[in-house]
Amino acid sequence: MMHEFLIQQLKTEVLNTPDIEVFHTEVTTSTNDWAWHYLSSKPANFDKPTLFIATEQKQGRGTQGRMWHSPAGTGLYMSLLMPLPQQEQHNIHQAPSQFEQIYFTQGKGFTKATGVASVLALTVLFPWLRGNLGIRSINDLFVNHRKLGGILVETKLRANGRLKAIVTGLGLNILYNDQLAIKDERNTPISLEECARLLNIQQEWMLPTELGFLISKHILALYALLQNGQIDDIEALWQEFGVIEF
Repeated sequence: MMHEFLIQQLKTEVLNTPDIEVFHTEVTTSTNDWAWHYLSSKPANFDKPTLFIATEQKQGRGTQGRMWHSPAGTGLYMSLLMPLPQQEQHNIHQAPSQFEQIYFTQGKGFTKATGVASVLALTVLFPWLRGNLGIRSINDLFVNHRKLGGILVETKLRANGRLKAIVTGLGLNILYNDQLAIKDERNTPISLEECARLLNIQQEWMLPTELGFLISKHILALYALLQNGQIDDIEALWQEFGVIEF
């Protein structure tokens, strides 16, 4: 188990995360695409974390080009844009920051940080998930061998090879929908609503924008640990939340 001081550090980081601008739309192709289009319209020094949430995605996607089913009004479909501002011209050849070095050497650390952040946020909001919710390598949220959510982290580099921005996408099944009943051996879906029903829990569900905002605060807190070079702490949490492959 992780040391109490680390958990306390994470709580502090959540409280100290920067302001997040939030946009919501009814329908989009993919919230990750929306985030990248938004970034392309901003100046080079744009550095505000920005959250994009859609009620429905028409072309939601996961890793390796897989489709993420995003039926209207039943899930959280979000992308958190974290831009890294352009270095001043006289510092253009400055050595990469520790944050960038972690990306270049351990890019999967960003996906692991998002998985850890999601588990922490969801178990704080829904304590009955503790002991039931875990991470399947490397980017899936699982409950009892059924898929609750998926993570897609994308990055863009500048022409000089420096990191420009990170977009962290998360799809999470909140309410049951028969469109989610698409089953195969590894990806039988489940929703938070179904989890609560199986545990005989009566639960009021918050708006996806509220849930997405709280998860984003945790993601930024975990990224702050990456910026501090605490990749081993995140790896330890990720291992703690890991589920057995089947």
